[in-house]
Amino acid sequence: MTKANLGLSGQVNWSKYTNNEYKVENRLKFPIRKNILSEFHYEYSEVRYVFDICKIELLSSNTPQRIKNTSKSKLSFIDEKLYLHKPKATNNINIKSFDTPTVQICKEQANKILNFNLVDSTAWRVDFSDVFEKFIQYIFKEVAKVTGGKLFANFKFHSRTTKHYSWELKHIEPDAIYQKENCLVFIDAKYKSNLYNKFDKSETLKEDHRHDLHQIMAYSSFTKTNSKYGFICYPSDHLESKTIKYKNGINEVSNTVLVLGVPLKKDSINEVKLILTKELNDIERRTTVPNSNLAYL
Repeated sequence: MTKANLGLSGQVNWSKYTNNEYKVENRLKFPIRKNILSEFHYEYSEVRYVFDICKIELLSSNTPQRIKNTSKSKLSFIDEKLYLHKPKATNNINIKSFDTPTVQICKEQANKILNFNLVDSTAWRVDFSDVFEKFIQYIFKEVAKVTGGKLFANFKFHSRTTKHYSWELKHIEPDAIYQKENCLVFIDAKYKSNLYNKFDKSETLKEDHRHDLHQIMAYSSFTKTNSKYGFICYPSDHLESKTIKYKNGINEVSNTVLVLGVPLKKDSINEVKLILTKELNDIERRTTVPNSNLAYL
């Protein structure tokens, strides 16, 4: 039995162990003298110093809430383990040749943090569907400035009922609503691969598009006009626009869905704005209801 087996404690008193090991319950009890120098080694204090730096950054406003939530239990666990160790400031933790692989890795990571600019170089993984949604909202907002319209981003339509089922949606929320006088257009951004697989006969793609189509048409139901309009925006290699028109033969109400392929490139923004300006101006000319559709907003 070695120190590696017993942690950083003192040597085993084998004579005392021999006198007591005849009892089965004592076979795995090794009498040792606590090595205070090992338990409170200065390197623990240096590690505590680095841990405190990490903890402050992880709990700061710079860190996304989702990361904070997943880190809290781990931080509490480490905090408890290092409770008795006071932090000691250092610019570098010395890596020794006889350190175990685990200890070496720990020290290497600590040194990376000590030499890292947490303010200027912080980056987090993000949900790219959120990025695409914000990208589309930005473009439509810029177009609204040109056309004289307004853009309502993530506007909520709340449900009104006597009680809610546990699975019921309490509100629906289109990504954006474009409004100019009598013209009301709903916009939904979908970070999906549909326009990268135009001729793929996959049932999954069909079901995804069916869901997207029903969703934008449901949003469009909130207009008072007989001609309803909505945009489904997908990422694409190049800018493209396709118009799909559905007409109710019973009451002549029509629902026009424009499928817009938008490249995720800064250089393409101006071209997208030109296409959208033309499309929205055309929709405005075809909209002829005297009362504002957003009087209730």
